[in-house]
Amino acid sequence: MKNWISDSQMNLLVDYYTEVPFRPYGSGCTRANTLPWLKQLDLGYICIYAKGHSGFTTWRSSLKTAHAQLAQDMPRFFRDVTRAAGTKLVLYYSGLLDGVAGDHHPDWRMRNLDGTDKRCFEDFKNFHSFGICPQSGYFDEWVAIHLRELITQYDPDGIWVDGDWPGPCYCPRCQKRFRQDTGWQGGWAQLQKRPDFAATYARTWTRIEHEWRTRFRNFVKSLKADCVYSAGNVSPRREFLAPFDWRSGDFFSPGCFYLHDMARMMRWYDTLGVPYDAYVCDTSFTHARKEVRSRTKTLDRMLQEAATVASNGGAVGYWTYPLGNGALVPSRMERAAAVRRFLEERKEVFL
Repeated sequence: MKNWISDSQMNLLVDYYTEVPFRPYGSGCTRANTLPWLKQLDLGYICIYAKGHSGFTTWRSSLKTAHAQLAQDMPRFFRDVTRAAGTKLVLYYSGLLDGVAGDHHPDWRMRNLDGTDKRCFEDFKNFHSFGICPQSGYFDEWVAIHLRELITQYDPDGIWVDGDWPGPCYCPRCQKRFRQDTGWQGGWAQLQKRPDFAATYARTWTRIEHEWRTRFRNFVKSLKADCVYSAGNVSPRREFLAPFDWRSGDFFSPGCFYLHDMARMMRWYDTLGVPYDAYVCDTSFTHARKEVRSRTKTLDRMLQEAATVASNGGAVGYWTYPLGNGALVPSRMERAAAVRRFLEERKEVFL
């Protein structure tokens, strides 16, 4: 385990999804408006998007998945500025959610219990996504190609996987695996009527998820042994923790969780034997759903959330939104700098 994960006090997640197809992506990111903030914040790492839940990417992949108006190679840009700032680079990759892959390969889509496709984020205006079955050809024919490109071209220090939580899948592949695991016989409709069906199927699905994460992590390590791995926002039991280099999540703080919920999760993370962080968002709601208006949080609120994470043993991930062109928002970065100073001044107290 690299010391930079366990020793970092504050990290930065730049939430810049590739899900808006009709505006240039990344045209506003420059060395002049990014590097000074990275130097001032003195981060453990910055996490930037490589692939969002839509399936579109921030680099020109051989799979033709690049954002329609990609203005520049974003992993390349951030690899350059993070090296100049002495900051580690973590790439965000949507794991089992992918609209582009689902469009190209309908047979890879997860299925609901009634046999319909598992569609995700239907309430978002600008994109769609599918849950993708981890037992399909998705890893070999899609994910492995992306990971090889990302790691060999950009040398990231870590991969942070989101979207590993849309299951369970009930496609024919997963039904077959369930029967193999349990030895259950009979028609699928009849099996669903058994009172122990849901709990028994959950055990099979937990193993499928664990195998997916192990495969993902092992492939990353085969390409770069010291590239750290975490899957965010998932809570496997202790026996399924082996793939994780650190525990992390970004669901704590869009505005729907209270401080005691964050504290409880940090205390649980503390029992797992690996470093951990939690992202605290400077905006009350995470994305522009039809009925939601985003609101900026006050500095006091950000300090409260940061203190809650830090006092319960976690590193603070400052989660921010850039402008539509990808440029960091100065007022939000000033707030992030204030949080950074607050944490540094109280470092011994939190420790």
